[in-house]
Amino acid sequence: MRINSLLLEKIKESLSSVLPITAIVLALLSKGRAPRMTTKARAGILCAAIGLAANCALCSTTFYMLYTKPEIMQQVNDIFESQYGMSYTEMIESILNDGTTSVP
Repeated sequence: MRINSLLLEKIKESLSSVLPITAIVLALLSKGRAPRMTTKARAGILCAAIGLAANCALCSTTFYMLYTKPEIMQQVNDIFESQYGMSYTEMIESILNDGTTSVP
């Protein structure tokens, strides 16, 4: 069950970055040889750009808060410890040192 939740989280993270980029590319390609893009294509680019910017802002804020606020890092470590048997810090160190991690 824990591995499933990790897998779903990674899929959600990748889709939140890939889908807006794909939407922008497809909107640009929909123009074809026409001199201007359609209103729907422009709206698609605008919505995708807003979604991509919001995603980047959210990720940046999360990492900033995680690594600059010790109380938040402690909460994350406690949650990881209760769910996976090792703290977030231990898991990151294991990944950086060995390139692998074992989730019980």
